[in-house]
Order: sequence, then structure tokens, then C-alpha cells
Amino acid sequence: MDVLQEFIRNPRLHLHPIGFIDDTYRNLRKRINGYPILGSLDSLESILDKNSITEIVIPCTGVSEEKLDRLFRICTARRIPLRRYQTGFEEIFSEQGNTFLEEKKEPFRSYEHMVN
Repeated sequence: MDVLQEFIRNPRLHLHPIGFIDDTYRNLRKRINGYPILGSLDSLESILDKNSITEIVIPCTGVSEEKLDRLFRICTARRIPLRRYQTGFEEIFSEQGNTFLEEKKEPFRSYEHMVN
């Protein structure tokens, strides 16, 4: 099952995706399963200013240490939880403290094939 579909179909996750961040220039202004690519990491702070985003979820692979560090700094400064999706969620930052969803999930699969 696609990770995005898991977010949508599993109400226990309390996730309501609004879009994606993608640094691949050719993907900007495109959609993934109907959800827009809102911009790149460079535009994340502007995106956060314009939207009511309560959490950022990143894939378990494909995020460099440099990008993860930048995401961490942005999220901690704005007090927005940052979680990595893998077989569950790994809490990176949360006002609530450490939590972990114990439900087994499929590994993250790239969404590149869904970009239209």
C-alpha cells in the first residue's frame, strides 16, 4: 500500500496531508495522487507561513543529513513536530515528548512514479 494512502485510510494516525515538499525542480507545481507539491525545502518557511501545518512527515530514506538538520532547525524554531515514516513513526521533535506509534507499516516507497 502506498504511504500516502496509508495516511489517508488510517484515521488512527490523525494525519491529513496537504501536500509535498520536493527539491526536484521538474516536479514543482505538479501533483501526487491529487496532492500538490507545495515547493522545495528552500521555500518551506514561506509554505509554513501561508498554511496551517501542524506536523511534517519525512520518508525513512532519501533525506540527507544536511536536509534533516535544516528541517530539524526549522521545525524546532516553529515548534512543529517532525517525524520520519518507517515501520511506524520515529519522533524527532515534539512538544508532547517522545511517542511512537506501534502499528506495523510498510516501508516507504518513492512517489516519483506518481508525479503527473
